[in-house]
Amino acid sequence: MRAVETLQRLCETGPWGATFERFTSSAVDTPLCLFVHPSGESEVTPITSLPRCRVGCRRVVAVSDTHGKHRLLRLPPGDVLVHAGDLLSRNACVLFNNSRSHARGQEALRDFNQWLGEQPHGSKVVVGGNHDATLELAEDPSAMLSNGVYLRDAYATVVGGLRFYGSPWSHGRSQNRAFQCEQPTDGEPVDVLVSHCFHSALAAAARPSLYVSGHAHGSFGVLTPSEPFGGVAVNASSCDEVYRVGRHMPVVHDVAPRGGWGKNFHGPPVGPVGTTTTVAIVENETKS
Repeated sequence: MRAVETLQRLCETGPWGATFERFTSSAVDTPLCLFVHPSGESEVTPITSLPRCRVGCRRVVAVSDTHGKHRLLRLPPGDVLVHAGDLLSRNACVLFNNSRSHARGQEALRDFNQWLGEQPHGSKVVVGGNHDATLELAEDPSAMLSNGVYLRDAYATVVGGLRFYGSPWSHGRSQNRAFQCEQPTDGEPVDVLVSHCFHSALAAAARPSLYVSGHAHGSFGVLTPSEPFGGVAVNASSCDEVYRVGRHMPVVHDVAPRGGWGKNFHGPPVGPVGTTTTVAIVENETKS
């Protein structure tokens, strides 16, 4: 059984990750995204055919679980780019997660930060995930992700007055245990909630217009919470169950700032940018 698991890991990521994509994924000539309407219904849309951002709103582009393959993404424009954790895969270890801060992990985070700075979005909001031990153990994680707003159980107000709360929380029993604990820290009301794994009590406390999570790759799309909180919940996992990107696309949703937050502002104000996918929520997922 251990040999089978090792072979599966070899196919998932590592220095051969991009090559694995080329052998197992068909090329897409037209970049696509999952556009989520105000009603919560969603449709797969070519990036070039996206409607203009609704008046009074800010466009949020969400990804998660890129597992070192961020440079393979093709992102739509927007006001805020959100990454909901698992920047790395097994902490950038070749085989098994060493759960330490190490040179390979640090180099992978530097590359992610450089890529983040190359994106055109006015603000970038990032949380960690259970594969990101190097980030968890960093002395100054915000400096490692200097091209974005790094949130670890913290708040920030970004472009256009959108108020965020971000948490790296998840729960599981795999070797990838960064940031994991039994329960996340409850948040206060915000416009956008970001946590690595969905948590219903966190949603109820924050009451966001948009809740972005990841972790459970098989739950990509619009989620249907058992306890509605008054907003839209999405799983933005970029990798599928065997860690390929390309089959899951960036998620796009327009959010109207509630206003009155006024603290921890990051970035300049930005003016408006001018087949339904619904899945059940997997909470406390024990994925690797």
